[in-house]
Amino acid sequence: MDFTNKTLLPMPKTLLGLYWKMLKSFPLYFIFQTLLSTSLTAWGIINGPLVTKYIYSIFDNGVIIPDFWANATHAIIIAAILISVGTPFYILSSVVSNRMRPRIRQWATAELYEYVYSHDYKFFLDRNIGSIQSFVNKIYDGFIPLTMDLFIQVVGITIGLGLASVMLGDLDILVLIVVIGNGVVNLAWSLLNMRKSARLNATISKLGSKLAGTVSDSILNFMNIKIFASRKYEREYIDRERDESLTANWNFSRFRISKDYIINIFNDIVYIGLIILCAKLFFDGRILVSGFAFILSVFNRFGQKFRDLGRIIKDSGDNYSDARQAFTEVMVVQTVTDRPRAKPLTVPHGEIDLRDISFKYNDDWVVRDMSLKIKPGERVGIVGLSGAGKTTLSHLLLRLFDVQRGGIYIDGQNIKNITQDSLRNQISFVPQDPVLFNRTLAENIGYARPTATTEEIEHAAKLANIHDFIVSTKDGYGTIVGNRGIKLSGGQRQRIAIARVILKNAPILILDEATSSLDSATEQSIQKSFGTLMRGRTTIVIAHRLSTLRKMSRIVVMEQGAIAESGTHAALLKKNGIYARLWKMQSGGFIKE
Repeated sequence: MDFTNKTLLPMPKTLLGLYWKMLKSFPLYFIFQTLLSTSLTAWGIINGPLVTKYIYSIFDNGVIIPDFWANATHAIIIAAILISVGTPFYILSSVVSNRMRPRIRQWATAELYEYVYSHDYKFFLDRNIGSIQSFVNKIYDGFIPLTMDLFIQVVGITIGLGLASVMLGDLDILVLIVVIGNGVVNLAWSLLNMRKSARLNATISKLGSKLAGTVSDSILNFMNIKIFASRKYEREYIDRERDESLTANWNFSRFRISKDYIINIFNDIVYIGLIILCAKLFFDGRILVSGFAFILSVFNRFGQKFRDLGRIIKDSGDNYSDARQAFTEVMVVQTVTDRPRAKPLTVPHGEIDLRDISFKYNDDWVVRDMSLKIKPGERVGIVGLSGAGKTTLSHLLLRLFDVQRGGIYIDGQNIKNITQDSLRNQISFVPQDPVLFNRTLAENIGYARPTATTEEIEHAAKLANIHDFIVSTKDGYGTIVGNRGIKLSGGQRQRIAIARVILKNAPILILDEATSSLDSATEQSIQKSFGTLMRGRTTIVIAHRLSTLRKMSRIVVMEQGAIAESGTHAALLKKNGIYARLWKMQSGGFIKE
């Protein structure tokens, strides 16, 4: 049976909206499970007391030997029927639940991570990656399953309450009042303490997420810990946050212990009182032994169910607060989004036109009123001191950020009016510090084009001058590169990134310090491959090493987010401006034209 709705729904803006989307995505499962689980919950309330009643009915007629076995057999048969009648439904409910809940978890976390991936670059710069993962897990674990359980418990207990009330009312109205009153007090006590419990739990959650992020950051920077011999310092640093978390957990435990102690004393007092009341009813001849046992069993079962309901409500409150906090961290408004009628980008020529663009990060303007037109197939080098806005320019072209003023056009199409995926599919980009997945070398190269064949991947690796290294490793293209590609040198990671670009074969090429980690001999070898790769493609090369830009069609010099100079290598040297000074600083006066 397929319980899934395949219709894609938009991401909700609230946590309750996410829950509603989940209901609409798995409607048959929730209808089936709600009806079945609610019935089982109600049956679970009255089943035990009924079994107890029939077992103790053996004593209702007194201890008369000839009738004992007849009474016992009759009671046992009825009890066995009551016990077994719900078993197939419990099994069915467990099978369906165990099959569907992992699928729902997978669906929910996939939805959340897809939303996370859609955030702009700033979202990831401002957050700890370990904390993001912790937040996503808390949104699901802290809310979605408990909400369903809460609904089932409330409805099931209500039905069970009605059935049990009818049976208790036939015995004695005072007994009914005591049993229901005790359950209501237990529930009210849980609700009364829910706010404080949620507040204490929110503190635990916040500190726990912070600790998870710190530990994740520490593990990712293990090389710094080794280099600076700082294991003791790092442990003390993490222990300070762990101590805060432990203190918060202890405060919550003290609150819970005191709360449970008070309500348990109340329940014991009521239970003793109920026994005395039932004893009086028994000696007055108003109830039999089976009625006595039935009342006490209902009290215990009812009290347990109400305590369970109170616990679920408390947990739901705690975890809703926890999940809501995580939701607000993850589900922030996305600033870079596709417009409702965004179309895919088409690049028949490859012209890039930056029209008076300005961009600021926080309160600092990084690019100011910049205009630049790059012709189809033109090779443009971008140079400038650190902080001039060169890398930011590449991020704006990829629309990792949106410009605050002006517009960026590719073949006359404003990139704000096209889909982000289609824009990035048309641009090959090699970043200054390429990061690899903890997967095989083949998977990392093939990531640019998942449908690529083994031969195409190897061809790209050869052009990037990395094939010989790959085949020299023990597992060849099946070699796992480690977290973020840590098993490879900086130059090897950069050549893998270059191989990706070659394999992607997009009409626009952006190289951001693509050869900065390479030795001169390897750089010269790869430059030949770049020459082939650039042919017929609009190319932007950002570089500090000016020797890599000598064959560019044009070189643009940026300073404080604006274009200070523009021209060929030779023309800029003759101008004797910023570019000429940078050239002299790098060449040391020994490199001559």
